[in-house]
Amino acid sequence: MRFRQLNKAGLLAPLAALTSSPAIAQVTDPAPSNQALYWLGVSVVAVCAGLVATRLRAQTAPREPSETEKQLAHEVRALNAHAIVLVADSRMRIVHVNDRFVEASGFTRSELVGRPTSWIYLSNDQKTHGEICRHIFDGKTWSGETRLRCKDGTYRWTQTTIIPRLDENGKVIGTVGIRTDITASKTASEERDIVSALHRLSDAVVMFSADSFRILYLNETAMSLLDWNEARYPTKRMFDIDFEHDPDEVRSVLQKLVNGTANSLSFEIRLSDRPFLANLQLVRPAAGEARFVAILRDLSEREEMDRAKNEFISTVSHELRSPLTSIKGAMGLVLSGAAGEISPKAAELVEIAHRNADRLVLIVNDILDLEKIAAGRMEFTLERHDLMVILREARAANNAYAERFQVKISVRPPAAPAWANVDADRILQVLTNLLSNAAKFSRPGSEILATVSTEGGRHTVSVTDRGVGIPQEALATIFERFQQVDNPGHNAPRGSGLGLSIVKAIVESHGGSVSVDSTPGEGTTVSFTLDDADADAAAPDETPPLIAANSS
Repeated sequence: MRFRQLNKAGLLAPLAALTSSPAIAQVTDPAPSNQALYWLGVSVVAVCAGLVATRLRAQTAPREPSETEKQLAHEVRALNAHAIVLVADSRMRIVHVNDRFVEASGFTRSELVGRPTSWIYLSNDQKTHGEICRHIFDGKTWSGETRLRCKDGTYRWTQTTIIPRLDENGKVIGTVGIRTDITASKTASEERDIVSALHRLSDAVVMFSADSFRILYLNETAMSLLDWNEARYPTKRMFDIDFEHDPDEVRSVLQKLVNGTANSLSFEIRLSDRPFLANLQLVRPAAGEARFVAILRDLSEREEMDRAKNEFISTVSHELRSPLTSIKGAMGLVLSGAAGEISPKAAELVEIAHRNADRLVLIVNDILDLEKIAAGRMEFTLERHDLMVILREARAANNAYAERFQVKISVRPPAAPAWANVDADRILQVLTNLLSNAAKFSRPGSEILATVSTEGGRHTVSVTDRGVGIPQEALATIFERFQQVDNPGHNAPRGSGLGLSIVKAIVESHGGSVSVDSTPGEGTTVSFTLDDADADAAAPDETPPLIAANSS
């Protein structure tokens, strides 16, 4: 039997096969939530079968449409106005889609007709399509939620019922799929789930308008923190929150997100006399106003733990320093013969103890230095110095140490003096750490190159060795406290793991930065940069203190 067009509007066209008997498969009962759509689908098949049958009869005996035919035509028009309809043949190829299907998917009829039905499903939903086909060829209906692929790359959520069409022998000759667009309700449900999850977060979540700064949302933690309830906070603006920052400074920070110079911001603030880490992003929803989303993590516990840890380290270090100094002094006197002559074997043992006492004193001093820097108690006497002079002094102080490892230290001066406002003793400490590290990890007979260069009002001091290098995975943590890198096959003496963290702390206290570049098996370069003393010190810092922590 050939296909026929139902009417000029193309309400439901290629349905002549529906006149086969039985037109509707014997199907299992659908889930209660899908029964309305299921019976709508059954009605479609029945309605279309009736219409086509009456049209065929009308060809042999032309007459005015009966009331039944008019009712059937009316039901088809109602169906097309409400439902997204697809008709497929026995090979599961599309033979017809109604106007609602075209509107929902964005594809034209010519782009759809002839395609396999799998083509309208997302790649991740092909398993669902396979399940549908198995139901259909078992003579069963299928009902459930599916995603309809759209031409613009998006998808629509649909409540779907697909019913097989059978011939008089019970063989599947095609399908009718009826879909209802549930995207809006599905999205609303997902949004409710997201809001519910946000509401229960232990971190405070604050959303506010990018234009008016009006508070749009607070989760339970934020409401408790600010002492605002759901009735009160919609009347508030972000600047009604009592945090310790100037509003103009905050606006300057937020502008970085608005103009796209930063994708997110991370900084520390204080609320209710407690420290918080704020992570901030700008969200531009498809509908509605742009908004800032801030997630505030309470740092009180971390701050207290850091304080307790630093106090413990400081106390232990101070308690160790005095006895270590006494032990070192006593052993020095023994070695000098002040306590009388000792045997060569005893002198060797005392010498080992004396060296290790020196090492312990250095570790204790490093710990105390870090504690002072972290607490802001280390004093820096900044004066105008030529960095090359300090570098040469550091080389002289470390030549003997380098010779122990059969390594030579060379320096390369810049084209002109590199003047910087620094504490010379602290920069000497930085260079001593870098040169001693380079010596420990260099190959015997190699050379350490220390250079000073100037570019764009900044000086860069670099120390390069030709040693074992640092594994790539260790570079991210190399400047953290107590970090040590294992280098199999290299017997360098192990240090405290504090040297590079002290380097970083001192350089950053001078307003500089530190970096490392390393190739395993070839060597490592550690560099730090400092401002030129003659650069315009009055140039404003473009990064407000509020976001000094992080921006990306």
